[in-house]
Amino acid sequence: MILENWFPQNIAYVFNPNHNKIEDELTNYCLQVKEKDDELHQKNWVSKTYNKSILGVHKFYELNKWVEQQVNQYIMVNGIINGNINGTKDSWFNIYNKGDFQEYHCHAAFISCIYFLKSDENDAKVIFKSPVDDMINVEYDNDNNPTGTVKFKPNPGKLIIFRSYLNHCVEQKITDGYRISLAYNYNKG
Repeated sequence: MILENWFPQNIAYVFNPNHNKIEDELTNYCLQVKEKDDELHQKNWVSKTYNKSILGVHKFYELNKWVEQQVNQYIMVNGIINGNINGTKDSWFNIYNKGDFQEYHCHAAFISCIYFLKSDENDAKVIFKSPVDDMINVEYDNDNNPTGTVKFKPNPGKLIIFRSYLNHCVEQKITDGYRISLAYNYNKG
């Protein structure tokens, strides 16, 4: 019997080697922006996590450039032949406090990313749900479960890159302190 694995969902992650140099400055920026403008910008969401655009904010220039390089690497490694990106469509930061979460959603873009700027060791994870909607619970004895979920720890400096159609959420934050992530969307060029 020949067993082929079709329709895989490729989620990549990479760590920023310069994260320690930028974490404090960018964290302070995000917290100062929130302090001046505490209005929630997610009016149509169940969750009420604070977020604000960083598109064009100079402080993020070097990080944004690095993220874009990683997105191009993701496209190349995945063999996407028509995958040129046309710059950042949008980007923003999210600040999670104790009790905050983000419901399942996907993005209207080509490639999306999540960058973890600040988090604690046991902070809320990002959960990706398989696009396979199987109504029968089937258990597998290996890691090739096409119908499950996968969780990513929010390690500071970690960038997760994925196709934008993948449903994902953030579990409820139960720890004290801030969890700050950056989100990026890219369109095809």
